[in-house]
Amino acid sequence: MQITVDGNTREVPQATMAEIHKAKGEAVPAGWSDKAVVKVEYTGSLDWRKPRRGGGQANKTISKLIVDGEPYTLRPPAKTAMGNGKKHVLPVTRMDFLPKGEKPKIKLKSEYGTGGNGGWLQGSGNHGPKLRQVFENPEATKGELMAVADQYVKPSDPKYNVKDGYVLVRCVVAGRRLAENLHYGCVGPTDAVARRDAKIQALGNALSWREADNIDEDEIYKRMAHVCPEIQEATKRSLAKKPYKGKKGLGRLDKFTVTVLTDKDKDIMDEYAKECADLNRVPRVGGVKDLSRSYAGADGREGRKNHEEVRLSVERALQLCAVDSAVRDAVDAWV
Repeated sequence: MQITVDGNTREVPQATMAEIHKAKGEAVPAGWSDKAVVKVEYTGSLDWRKPRRGGGQANKTISKLIVDGEPYTLRPPAKTAMGNGKKHVLPVTRMDFLPKGEKPKIKLKSEYGTGGNGGWLQGSGNHGPKLRQVFENPEATKGELMAVADQYVKPSDPKYNVKDGYVLVRCVVAGRRLAENLHYGCVGPTDAVARRDAKIQALGNALSWREADNIDEDEIYKRMAHVCPEIQEATKRSLAKKPYKGKKGLGRLDKFTVTVLTDKDKDIMDEYAKECADLNRVPRVGGVKDLSRSYAGADGREGRKNHEEVRLSVERALQLCAVDSAVRDAVDAWV
């Protein structure tokens, strides 16, 4: 399991309920002891393997835990992330516990919509069922919508190292064409600004599941023009596969996060600097934004595969840094 508290990330074989929920920024659910010990029940390989082209995701889905020696089933299941040494780890922020003794509710078909007969589309399972209920109330106010949406805003994924003085949160509602876990950040002592943006994102993603050939003609969507026009904007952007605010993809969170290099990453950087020195080249750090995957500079005797491995090893060390593409140019020159 992977736990991040106060910016410090560690990987442990087990954790207490108190440790897990401190990392999640939540109270321990009713009935559970703070000292209850949680372990992941998994017997397969922990090696992280990149899926073949066209294959499924590299993540593993974990649903079986052991809590104080007793089996416990996560609902919904949680997906692993890549940890140290390219091993699967389960971030504790992805684990949701019900109050002790409470059974997961079986979702009725009506909770997922009408499946093509008007109203709501079926949904993905993470489409915000509670948001659908409040949307369907014609008297619902902006405040009521935002209050329900707040339940779908969670702490940031532990893989991000948030800069001092910044706050990062994520929206856990999936849109019809936009994935869940979009992060929003802000400056300041509280997460108020980031949380508000994430709530609007959650509402927009939820509303994108309306069954309408043209969302502009949907009655709930039209009502949002008077309740909260920002929800309309977020819905339109979600259907266009775009976040409510900010750009999508590489560099989206550069303003709020920093890269912490591992010892292995630092060795890669040292090797790069050494090679540059041997070639009388100055390491380049200009922040070039060329994201191509060209092999134009590869030595024909070296082979595409080895050339790719060397270049990508440097990129991996510079995941969120602005220097990655500039470094690639220099690596291409000596490989």
